[in-house]
Amino acid sequence: MRLLILSAACLLLAACRADERREPPPAADFLEVRPAALRLPAGATAQLAVQANDASGRPVGGARFSFHVADGQLARVTPRGLVTAMGRTGRTEVIVTSGDLRQVVPLDVVAGPPARIEPLLATFDVVAGAGPLRTEVRVVDAVGLPVPEVEVRFETGPADGSAEPASVATGTDGIAATDWALPAEAGPHTLTVTAGGLAPVRLVVVVTP
Repeated sequence: MRLLILSAACLLLAACRADERREPPPAADFLEVRPAALRLPAGATAQLAVQANDASGRPVGGARFSFHVADGQLARVTPRGLVTAMGRTGRTEVIVTSGDLRQVVPLDVVAGPPARIEPLLATFDVVAGAGPLRTEVRVVDAVGLPVPEVEVRFETGPADGSAEPASVATGTDGIAATDWALPAEAGPHTLTVTAGGLAPVRLVVVVTP
């Protein structure tokens, strides 16, 4: 009986000494977030992948992460790190935290690819000899945001006057403008506006005597 008790005591002592020699688990020293920066068209999504690392760059398990967008009008993020750009352009940050650790991911929300041309012409009747008609259009993406640096062409028929410039890139507001010199002849005249593969827009102005 004493032998059994002594053996058990020895085993317990050996286990305790082994626990004393065991190193504590490494502590997380920094967060690694991929991608490190985001550039999203309005309406697009991106998934963030986060890893907690020790000072040597080795992964540390068991970490919990929280996500927050600095400007909620530009984007939102789920508890699992899925970022969705909203219907505005601008710059903000996605903030990732785990305990006292913090990592910031810059986020640029930009316009998507051109989707349509919107006419901004204010008048459709012009008195003959009134001079060139300032004509503007706006190129927007699928959610209505202006798209800059899109080449826009203005074309007139043989009897519809001329547009100068005939080709111009949109500005930061998505607007391209030309001066339409209408002919003196009374009646309807057409200006056709095109931009890449977008559906053309035909503007009709009536010249009155």
